[in-house]
Amino acid sequence: MLLYVLYFIAFVVFYQILQWVVRKPTISGIPDKYVFITGCDTGFGNMLTKRLDKTGFHVYAACLTQDGCRSLKQSTSSRVTTLQMDVTNTQSIRQAYERVSKLIPPNKGLWGLVNNAGISGISCPYEWLQKEDYQQVINVNLLGMIDVTTIFLPLVKKTKGRIVNITSSCGRYVVPGGCYSISKFGAEAFCDGLRIMLHPFGVRVHIIEPGFFATNILDEDKLLGHITRIWNKLPKEIKKEYGDNYVEEFRSSTKDTVTRLVSPRTDKVINAFEHALTSWWPRTRYIVGFDANFLLIPITFLPAFITDVLHRAIAKQPIPEACTKR
Repeated sequence: MLLYVLYFIAFVVFYQILQWVVRKPTISGIPDKYVFITGCDTGFGNMLTKRLDKTGFHVYAACLTQDGCRSLKQSTSSRVTTLQMDVTNTQSIRQAYERVSKLIPPNKGLWGLVNNAGISGISCPYEWLQKEDYQQVINVNLLGMIDVTTIFLPLVKKTKGRIVNITSSCGRYVVPGGCYSISKFGAEAFCDGLRIMLHPFGVRVHIIEPGFFATNILDEDKLLGHITRIWNKLPKEIKKEYGDNYVEEFRSSTKDTVTRLVSPRTDKVINAFEHALTSWWPRTRYIVGFDANFLLIPITFLPAFITDVLHRAIAKQPIPEACTKR
């Protein structure tokens, strides 16, 4: 038995070394390559733009706000062009596409299309939410990704370039409540299907699956504020069913989960993005973060009844008052 264990360990070590060797070589001609990135006001998109600027890429950075464009432009070189774009608005996306098509040299296309824009939405029991709450998150995290990809695809096909989409480890490990995981599961399905369909065109599709990292999307005050706001709008009968203690415990467990799991090492995610764009043989999936690699993703391979128990333990899920009286 010990011999088999040693064989397994040796195989894992050999495989990791082989992976490192194979994926180490990088592409050439970076100063002649162009990348389009969404969601660049703050967070990963903002950081990736600055990283690729220093690497030598020409970057078209799409921001939701004019302030975002102005701030990013002030902190980058002439290789970066900022433009205002709303990923939930098809007309706005088409206008951005037309502008990029005019700015990019006639014989060039996009080496990279990075769909980074995303929001967390509201994390709370499903019955607390309205249809509009779901639509808001899905429009950004899923439909926005699909719309941007479809419209910008001709420029990527032109260079047989790469599409790099950020989903989440929560696109495979479900976070009950809210719409974030729902939108990210859909994004995972879109990316997998897109990769297969675009293979004949020579276009590669890569997925970044981060765990919990310290960006605006996981701002503690914002998350807790959303919970309080939704609770105050609920009908009396639902409030009675859950109880005042539930919402306080839910806020506390949310804060505790963010404190325990959120990593400040956002550079790890940027490294994954950069590798997907510059490696000669990039990975299909980049699982980023200790929590994603050793907790969230591994849990998904377990039987459902075990994952349910583990989730309740990890999230310290409170029990509604009505359920304690049965």
